[in-house]
Amino acid sequence: LASAGVGGLFLLLLLAWLARQSQVSSEKDDANKAEQQNAALQQQVAGLQGVTALDTQLAQRRTLVTNALADDVAWTRVLQEIATVIPNDVWLTSFQGQKAGASGATTPSTATAGSTVGAINIAAMGIDHTSSARWLLRIGDLPSLTGVWLPSSTKAAGQPTVQFTSTANLTPAARSGQDRLSQYLGTG
Repeated sequence: LASAGVGGLFLLLLLAWLARQSQVSSEKDDANKAEQQNAALQQQVAGLQGVTALDTQLAQRRTLVTNALADDVAWTRVLQEIATVIPNDVWLTSFQGQKAGASGATTPSTATAGSTVGAINIAAMGIDHTSSARWLLRIGDLPSLTGVWLPSSTKAAGQPTVQFTSTANLTPAARSGQDRLSQYLGTG
């Protein structure tokens, strides 16, 4: 009876040991599968490092463009506005524009520093003094300009035309807008 009890106990322990070995083997298989999945994911992550670096570089360039265009003046738009309202008997002989903060920038008339983004100086010619008066009236209506001034209008002896100069401050409406950013950064 004692040997039958010892044999039964041995058989019971053998079955428990075999069950445990099967469980350990199953867990090892699961661990190996998890390690293989981990290795595959690590390879994918390594493959995406270039994309991450490119994304970082793209973000830096976007910031650079945004900062560069933050106070950009849309000079072509300012000239188009002037060309739209210029009287028929006036033609420009020179145009100088400078954005605020540029070295040597001076504002032609008194205005608060935050309300202007630059200044323009224009030399022009017209048929007579009424040409310069029409110039002053029409140019004064442009939203991109403020403080329009006509410091001189002269007719030289023997000359059929009048020469005049005009100055103005650029308002924030003269700044390049979101359209300019979109031109360099795309939409989105």
